[in-house]
Amino acid sequence: MQKNSILRTICAGLLSVSMLMGVAAAQTTAPTAEMNDSTVSVSYTETGEGYGTIVYLFEGKVEPDTYIDEELLNQKLVWAGVGVNGTAEFILPDTAEYGVYTIVIGAKGMPYAKADRTFYVFKVEDGVVEVAIDTIAGSADEDVMADNISAYNNFVFSVDEDILENNKKLVYELIMDSESIDVRTVEKSVDIASALSNFDELASNEAADILAANKELLEMDEDFEAVALTVASALGNGKFEDAEELADYKKIIRTELALATVNYTETSKVYDIIEKYNDILEVDFDKIDKLSSTDKRELEKFISNYNFEDAGEIADVISDKVKEINKKPEKNTGSGGGSSSGGGGRGSYIAPTKLAQPTVEKINETPPVAASVNDLEGFDWAEEAILYLSENNIMNGDGNGSFRPGDFVTREELAKLVVTAFGPQKLDDAKIGFADVDAEAWYAPYIIEASSKGIVNGISKDYFGVGEIITRQDAAVMIQRATDAYSVHLEKKQTLVSIADFESIADYAKISIDILVRAQIINGYEDGTFRPNENITRAEIAKILYSCLNQ
Repeated sequence: MQKNSILRTICAGLLSVSMLMGVAAAQTTAPTAEMNDSTVSVSYTETGEGYGTIVYLFEGKVEPDTYIDEELLNQKLVWAGVGVNGTAEFILPDTAEYGVYTIVIGAKGMPYAKADRTFYVFKVEDGVVEVAIDTIAGSADEDVMADNISAYNNFVFSVDEDILENNKKLVYELIMDSESIDVRTVEKSVDIASALSNFDELASNEAADILAANKELLEMDEDFEAVALTVASALGNGKFEDAEELADYKKIIRTELALATVNYTETSKVYDIIEKYNDILEVDFDKIDKLSSTDKRELEKFISNYNFEDAGEIADVISDKVKEINKKPEKNTGSGGGSSSGGGGRGSYIAPTKLAQPTVEKINETPPVAASVNDLEGFDWAEEAILYLSENNIMNGDGNGSFRPGDFVTREELAKLVVTAFGPQKLDDAKIGFADVDAEAWYAPYIIEASSKGIVNGISKDYFGVGEIITRQDAAVMIQRATDAYSVHLEKKQTLVSIADFESIADYAKISIDILVRAQIINGYEDGTFRPNENITRAEIAKILYSCLNQ
């Protein structure tokens, strides 16, 4: 039978990292080798003085950092030559044995096999690779697989047999869990097993790179990218100590990923993230679903601002907060009654729904005739204000007879309302300063106008916060600034302001709230609180705007 030689290349210095990362070797200094007939061709990128001054080819495996002395040269040297312009060639003798060969790219003053300049090639008889992989893939259990891998080690691939023996169950599971099995799968599985079993010894950035390169195998998704170092650091604190099976490692990794993602996710995505990882977190969503939308928003903000130290505490902390919310005094249950911003009781709650908005082209046209509204039952305290604003085309319903007084108000909706109520009849074109404001959206001209007048600043330098439900304190700030900007006089009707939770109001909102309370435009709840972080309804906004316009 004719024997054909096949050479494969593995960079020894990168087996512990690059093979894990799914990269073929190093990037700027990665050597490659191929065999055409009996010629071994080596190529590399020259870096550093004397790189490639001499290239060695040794029979068998020479470990990285091995000193190249006379004994090694006498026992294992097959060929040595000088690299020219990053290449070297050698014709392997026909009598050369099958198995692993080591290539070392030497350099001036470097008498040892430096790890990043040492790599392995294999002379493999035709068909042996296929037989090896079939044999390994057909292993009945981890012991049989370890024996089969050892039988082909340094003939088809090269792995550390001590690592294999100490982690054979994990290696078996990694290989069998792979979508396909080839030579690289075997090498990679041994290296991953080594990394996981010695995770505490890895630097956080190295550990993060290894996890990122194998996120599909370890059942992670794009969430990991944002919290990679946090997860890697957490896992490096002995978290894998009791792990025995691949499933154990996956669960531990998923638990730390869930914790980090909950801690770092933006407020609006908190519930989605918890639901995604609820197989780990076990949060009782039935209790959350029973909360009003106002209370859900409060809980959402609480979770977003809370720094959880352990994934196991998330469910308990959330459960305790839900109990606290349910015990709030004068809690709105949707039955009306009690005092509210602008006076009167809050009506029954109607789920927030986006109202139809005018197109940009129609903003400066003559407003349409206001439609009548038929859904004000329970909102008697705001009816006069709602009808006034509707009749004056300041605040309209959905065009189908519904005003939706219990809907919450978004930041862009309130920007439109204050500009429409207090501002100019026509709006000028101007450049948009917020990345999340679509120039063609109905709200863009209003945000531009409000921003230019100092009424709104956005939630950050570059983002306005389109789509975010506005809080009571932020609504107060926007309305009070609008009255200032458009010279709407607010008469001070009282000198004493008593708000039970005044210290919970953000510093930037205290002056605005104080002004509006003194003008008797707004007041708090029956228990004396203002509840600055709760959301505000369309009925409440209508009452406040009406009060400002009719002092």
